Amino acid sequence: MKRKITFLIMLISLGYFTKAQVTLSEDFNSPFAPNSGTGWSVQNNSVPTGTLNWFQGNNNVFSAFNGGASDYFAANYNSASNNGDISNWLISPTVTLVNGATIQFATRTVSATTVYPDRLEVRLSPNTSGTIGLGASTVSSFSIVAFSVNPNLSTSSSSANPTNSSVATYPQNWTVYTAVVSGITGTVNGRIGFRYFVTNGGPNGANSSYIGLDAVKYTLPCSQPSLSIVSSSTAGICSGSTVNLNVSNTGTVVSANTFSWSNGSTGTTNVVSPTVTTTYSAFGTSSAGCVGTATVAVTVSTTPNLQFPSHTVCPGNSFTLSATGASSYAFNGGSTSTLSSIVISPTATTVYTVTGLGTNSACPATIISTISVGPQLSVLINSNSTSICPGNSITLSAISAASIYSWSTGSSSSSISVSPSVSTVYTVGVLSSTTCFGANTIAIVVNPTPTLSMIITPSANICSNSTFTVNTSGANSYNYVLGPNFISSSNPIAIIAPITSVTANSQFTITGTNTLGCSSSMVYSFIVNPNPVFAVSPALPVVCINQSITLTASSSASNISYVWSGAGSGTSSNINYNASATPTNVNYNVVATNAVGCRSTQNINLSVSSCSGLESINGNPIAVYPNPFKDELNFKNMNGSVEIYNLIGESVLSQQINAGEVVSTSKLAQGIYLLKFIDAQSNIVQALRIIKE
Repeated sequence: MKRKITFLIMLISLGYFTKAQVTLSEDFNSPFAPNSGTGWSVQNNSVPTGTLNWFQGNNNVFSAFNGGASDYFAANYNSASNNGDISNWLISPTVTLVNGATIQFATRTVSATTVYPDRLEVRLSPNTSGTIGLGASTVSSFSIVAFSVNPNLSTSSSSANPTNSSVATYPQNWTVYTAVVSGITGTVNGRIGFRYFVTNGGPNGANSSYIGLDAVKYTLPCSQPSLSIVSSSTAGICSGSTVNLNVSNTGTVVSANTFSWSNGSTGTTNVVSPTVTTTYSAFGTSSAGCVGTATVAVTVSTTPNLQFPSHTVCPGNSFTLSATGASSYAFNGGSTSTLSSIVISPTATTVYTVTGLGTNSACPATIISTISVGPQLSVLINSNSTSICPGNSITLSAISAASIYSWSTGSSSSSISVSPSVSTVYTVGVLSSTTCFGANTIAIVVNPTPTLSMIITPSANICSNSTFTVNTSGANSYNYVLGPNFISSSNPIAIIAPITSVTANSQFTITGTNTLGCSSSMVYSFIVNPNPVFAVSPALPVVCINQSITLTASSSASNISYVWSGAGSGTSSNINYNASATPTNVNYNVVATNAVGCRSTQNINLSVSSCSGLESINGNPIAVYPNPFKDELNFKNMNGSVEIYNLIGESVLSQQINAGEVVSTSKLAQGIYLLKFIDAQSNIVQALRIIKE
């Protein structure tokens, strides 16, 4: 099975969805028989008409785009006879033709050094009969060209840029094309015609070779449902509030059966509580798979995070009571101001109220502060945590109605930053303007860091490109840094050693974090040993029936051992093979191991031949096979040129070749030919008779 796609071409960009209605899908699974109930038909209008219409694909030429090897349809130069014009039609069943529909198909020609131009037209007929008159130039009702592959019968790769809804040069690998239907009036029933159209084609023509067609799909454009969304709050919401979003069809003849939302919700109602202004999308899907969409934005106004602490003060104290977190403030029901504090002198316990507004004044927050009168000042120490990891710092803030602060660290600021190495208790004393005193303490715990240990398997002799396992313990989670683009949290982890041709040093970093959030890191360094480099000769072995061949493994390094398996086994540097009476292919596998246990492997394929067309030049065998042949000839160990003559002495093929090259013979008729090998010095090395079946 071959699934190679080299590029995708969209002729016109229309805003249709991938979930459209597929009305025709054909993979030409073998045996595919047009004119026999499939709805497909063939008509060969080539002049003079050849021996073949469209036919089941030949996997010996190339395999199908998908499915089984022969699951495609094909046409070739035998559509016409002698030197003629090819017009060979493959016509689809009836489909609904409408502008915006798409025709998708895969096609290719033979991969060969000698390129024969091919052309495939995709034509449309707004007529259900899809009949075509006679003649190579006749198109009848198929007057609309939807697409053309290689419209100019080009063999030059320089013209590969598609223009005018066409693609120049025929691809030699499976290529998917998508054509968009246009030029249709309204919606009509019609047919699609795939026309193999080549002038000066046929067995004796200069053009035409062999094309395959596969994976034909016809898709109607979508009619999307029209949707609208209604929000239960059109003016926006405050952070922390919810809003109901409801989607429905709005006056469209296409109904949506199922609904989904961009936040993962399903159904017609979506209850959301965004913390910031957010746009939500609803998707409605019809029974045909077409999708409509609508969007709505939910505006979120932030509610201020208002802070207004309570205090205990001494009698007769006057101090500033401050609020934070808003843009403007209103104290005790008074007017709004940007001032965030008031000066108070309470003689008894008093409750104060502040309302804070954000930048848009839409979402107010209200909080109260209780000011108590007592024998000493209250002191609150704020900290975002009471524990830290070694090396980290933390900020301690004293909140009090005081004017003077004194910390056990010696600082006189209301806030301090500390980085203890061991657990420590911090004390702050405060003093008001009337010599009223207060104090408080806070304990900061320093958590331990994890102690990491590591098990490496294998622990030594790590080979180039080999896999070794690292299992780290002592922490709760782990982070491996193996390079700038490779970070993994897996543990244990399988690591692939770097590729190296010499003994080299490498390393990685591991960081472990315990349940308390503290981390420690270590760097692990290791040695990477190279794998042995060796060669097997002969490099392209060909052996004749009843002949022996010796395969020899060798390396410039010392202390290399070898193990052979496959068609035979052994532990020396060479192994012998005696060809059997039946031509076949024989495989060997040889593993080379160096002194530290690093290994390299090579697979060797012996081509066993009856040696029709084998010649030895300075001990180097050359070969052409198979003989008899069909559409390809294979050459081994020959650099020069090959010439093929028919029985009346005419040259029918001449081509430069290199060792291991394949020559396409699809244009040759069945019969007997004479083949000549000519080396780089223009010497005729070998001449033999070959037969095309």
